[in-house]
Amino acid sequence: MTAQIQPAERPLRVGICGSGITTVHIKGYQKVAGVEVVAIAGPDVERCRKLAERYGIPRVLADYHDMLALGLDAVSIAVPNAFHAPIAVDALAAGCHVLCEKPLAATAADATRMVEAARESDRMLMVAFNRRYLPTSLALKRLVDAGTLGPIYHASATWLRRGGIPGFGRWFTTKTLSGGGALVDVGVHILDLALHMMGYPEPVSVSGSTYAQFGPRRKGLMSYGGPIDDLAAATFDVEDFAAGFVRFVDGATLVVESSWAAHQGQSESVVLTLYGRDGGARLTHSGGEPHTLRVFTDGDGQFVETAPAIADDSTTSDYDREVAAFVGAIRAGTPPPAPAEQGLVVMRIIDAVYRSAETGRQIDLSSAGESEEAVA
Repeated sequence: MTAQIQPAERPLRVGICGSGITTVHIKGYQKVAGVEVVAIAGPDVERCRKLAERYGIPRVLADYHDMLALGLDAVSIAVPNAFHAPIAVDALAAGCHVLCEKPLAATAADATRMVEAARESDRMLMVAFNRRYLPTSLALKRLVDAGTLGPIYHASATWLRRGGIPGFGRWFTTKTLSGGGALVDVGVHILDLALHMMGYPEPVSVSGSTYAQFGPRRKGLMSYGGPIDDLAAATFDVEDFAAGFVRFVDGATLVVESSWAAHQGQSESVVLTLYGRDGGARLTHSGGEPHTLRVFTDGDGQFVETAPAIADDSTTSDYDREVAAFVGAIRAGTPPPAPAEQGLVVMRIIDAVYRSAETGRQIDLSSAGESEEAVA
């Protein structure tokens, strides 16, 4: 697609869908010169109204259709995953560029609809993979692009929580609204980051397993979304641990693991390890500790470990950089840095992990990305 150039002299008019993590979108937009957040829409009108008062947003609407009628330039979508597709399709049809929270959709089928809608509308659809914009991630991508690691033939991507099931009994733990559990919530981030570093190769097969060892016992919960009136009756029909193995068309492989709850040593451990022909790298974030990046190479036959310098701008968050990149692409008329097509690849892998877990078989994603038949 070719994004339409937004004249710098005219303010970019943005609307917000949702009243949760949308706060980081609002803050990001308000740090970019020439951008106006003119409306916020969501069924929880009172919560939207409070956000509007806090951030000086002039319009509050219950129905996003009414917001789209305002003639916006762009929309941020941060609502339960099952509603990403219908809102995005409508926003694109209304002539808006769209920044959609991860995952792109609750299913690969819905993600496909969104990609097709973006192509038909000639508008930008970008996925909010904010982990790409962390200082360590940006530094690692520069090293990868410079060829420091050489071709990457394997990656290990993990996001593990010891006890962090969010919004228990609400949409996070209800499959019809979320599409899945830990993998589609936190695993999606580290999966995208690995694929981003590997150059987004085409997946050809996926094997996976999922487990629900904590949620059904009402264990491993985090205080997100407030108390549950009837904990025993609360819905939990998703996984709290998932693991997958992916093969790509170029021969590379990837292991991904994610958990909301697991018996492990740290409260939260986020690790991406890359194995390249000429070097390796390990990016980590554990609990409240600082993010780290280590690079492993050899020099004159000797093992060399280095810690690259990381530019740390504490005044700008990864969400701020993400929103600025979205706005910048709109204004420049260039493709978004995290295009919907990549979000679709992520969803095809996640869907395949779930199907493999259900069938106990490897899922074939070959045949031009259309076949997803289980194979023995």
